Amino acid sequence: MDTLTKLLIGAAGTAMLGWLTYSATCSDTGAGVTAATPAVATADIAPATTEKVAACQGDINKLMEGKAVNFQSGSAYLAASSSALLAEVGKELKACAGTKVEVQGHTDLRGSAEVNMALSQARAESVMKALVDGGVPAAQLTAKGYGLTQPLENARSPDADAKNRRTVFAVSAATAPSGGQ
Repeated sequence: MDTLTKLLIGAAGTAMLGWLTYSATCSDTGAGVTAATPAVATADIAPATTEKVAACQGDINKLMEGKAVNFQSGSAYLAASSSALLAEVGKELKACAGTKVEVQGHTDLRGSAEVNMALSQARAESVMKALVDGGVPAAQLTAKGYGLTQPLENARSPDADAKNRRTVFAVSAATAPSGGQ
């Protein structure tokens, strides 16, 4: 089996495991409350103002400055060293009611576009799952892999690779609640 096939199988397996784990937590109940309850409560929150979105994005950017979410090499498994950072990010995001956050996964320019796209998506989903497990409402988050399509540096060097391999938290205003209110 070639390396590309192994990476694709690994990325697909990681994504499937994350989805299965996430799906299982959504159906769990505790003290008579289902996991869907926070999503309903989140939907009732008014969209954040432009100023609040900017403040939340600024807080997240400041928190992430000089830091990175780390994964086991070539996989979407979060490195243990990322737990504390994601707990801090989750705390900030919980204070950002009325926002939506796109968890973006980006890779370096090495390897095939297909493998990097799958890996970046699986990594974004792993980060999203960790945030939901930490109490961030799932309705507030989306995961999107960008692979190697948005490099910060268009080069292949250790420094460029380190800058391009990143997780970004893009904050925007949530949409208004529906239902004619």
